[in-house]
Amino acid sequence: MLGSLYLQQDEGFDQGQGVSYSGGYRSVFMKKMKYRLLISLVLLMPALGLAGFDEAEEANRAGDRETAFMEYKLAALNGDIRAFGKLGGLYLHGVGTPKDPVMAYVWFGLSDLAGDRYAKGYQDAVAGIMTSAQFETAKERLAEYREKLGLSKKPEDQ
Repeated sequence: MLGSLYLQQDEGFDQGQGVSYSGGYRSVFMKKMKYRLLISLVLLMPALGLAGFDEAEEANRAGDRETAFMEYKLAALNGDIRAFGKLGGLYLHGVGTPKDPVMAYVWFGLSDLAGDRYAKGYQDAVAGIMTSAQFETAKERLAEYREKLGLSKKPEDQ
């Protein structure tokens, strides 16, 4: 199939040298390849976002906490809301990553915004163990991540 895109004439074919493209055929070939690549990327985008979460779950079940953390983070940064609370828990307990109450607060906050009914309780618990400086940093980071991920405030907060 691929050969039919550019081997439509013998002109430019030199045995032992491979195929050299003539101007018109090369541009047709490149346009078709760009179009196919674009279509492939559009069709694969949703699957790519889900793959990080599924791989994280698999790594977590296998006991590979570092890989699970990296995959949950990848999924979360790609907008997979299922990973938000899991990432918060990993940061809170230092599983697969060093303990970081600021980032735990951020991810539990994002999980709350995404509709997780338990996340606010965890976020409040994390806030109780932070210093005031950490709390201020956490609120700023939460706003940054909320904007980066396109999450708006919950209706009751507006």
